[in-house]
Amino acid sequence: MKLEEYIESIFGCLERIENKINGLSIPLPEGNSPTVNNEKGESVLNEVRNGHETFRKLLVRMFEGLAAIKNIGRGFIQKVMADRAQDGPYTGLENFCQRMYGTDLNKRALENLIKCGACDCFGLYRSQLLQIYEAVMDTVAAGKRKNVDGQIGFFDLGGSEDTPPVPEVHVPNIPELPADERMKLERETTGLYLSGHPMDAYREKLRGANVVSIGAILESFSEHTDEFQDEQVVNIAGIVQNVKMKTTKNQSMMAYVTLEDDTGSMELLTFSNALGQYGSLLYETSAVVISGRISVRDDKDPQMVVNRVVKLSEFDAKSEARQQSAQSLAGKTLYLKIAHTGQKGSDKIVPILNMFPGAVKTVVYYADTGARMVGRCMPEEIMLSELRGLLGEKNVVLK
Repeated sequence: MKLEEYIESIFGCLERIENKINGLSIPLPEGNSPTVNNEKGESVLNEVRNGHETFRKLLVRMFEGLAAIKNIGRGFIQKVMADRAQDGPYTGLENFCQRMYGTDLNKRALENLIKCGACDCFGLYRSQLLQIYEAVMDTVAAGKRKNVDGQIGFFDLGGSEDTPPVPEVHVPNIPELPADERMKLERETTGLYLSGHPMDAYREKLRGANVVSIGAILESFSEHTDEFQDEQVVNIAGIVQNVKMKTTKNQSMMAYVTLEDDTGSMELLTFSNALGQYGSLLYETSAVVISGRISVRDDKDPQMVVNRVVKLSEFDAKSEARQQSAQSLAGKTLYLKIAHTGQKGSDKIVPILNMFPGAVKTVVYYADTGARMVGRCMPEEIMLSELRGLLGEKNVVLK
């Protein structure tokens, strides 16, 4: 069975699904959006069980989309499938409620179906559906009661007086929920982001930045590659999913923070110093860039000890790179050796140093006279390359 057929087994009306498990990305192909009118059934699940383990875990979870939605059970899924097979696709929210009347569909269940996107195919915004679903269910219930009362009156009472018609439900003219709100509701009801990922808004900002994916780190250790090592300092970016505070043995506070990007999630160990400095940035749904040290202990998944936190909205890749470069150069000194004052190109050294102001101690030594000049600069790679071209590789030392 093709991947598209597997994906169709998800119960939800979405334009695109992109979920990553252990670094595996599975986008929904154009034109194959799953809806209440095309999810497959148990046969798909059986097919998936025979497939690749990674696909199986992902797709079984996707197939059980309805069962994974709060207040929805597998029995309801089967009733939807049987009803659709008999009477065809659902034409709208009211039609769906009429045909599901008397089943396990209640207001809370329908609300969650709307929130996760399972009713998008009815041609209305989720914002509109959330405004009218209760009225629609009340209208359907009133209509059913009217029909029952009419039958009783005809057969047992010799007819009945006319009852007022059931009013139609007005659909408000309101805009759709913002994308981040839709994703939040999807995760709230299914545990997954379905129509996108909050990190989508930051992809361009992170392009070319020195930021690695969480999935790459997890895969490196699970596959025992040498791409990442214990104690290595790296940058990751993601959305805070959970924050759990804890008092340590020495009575200081620390936090266990779960950070998720679109490739996986990682637990961050935020000790008292970092917590005091950056704790205000670490709250659920906040988008952040974390600089920290990978920590691998026992049989646990890799964790990260937090060194620094930056709001993703304020993250600037270039300035961040300069700051991290400055931190890595702390305590180092740049030594430049000039053979004699008349050496070709020696007159360019000071002007070059002045073009890269910084805090790194710089010593210029004239070998013929023993004279020294001391100053400060920021030894960026382009500057070091120029100096090596003028003085020679061995005469430019940063240590």
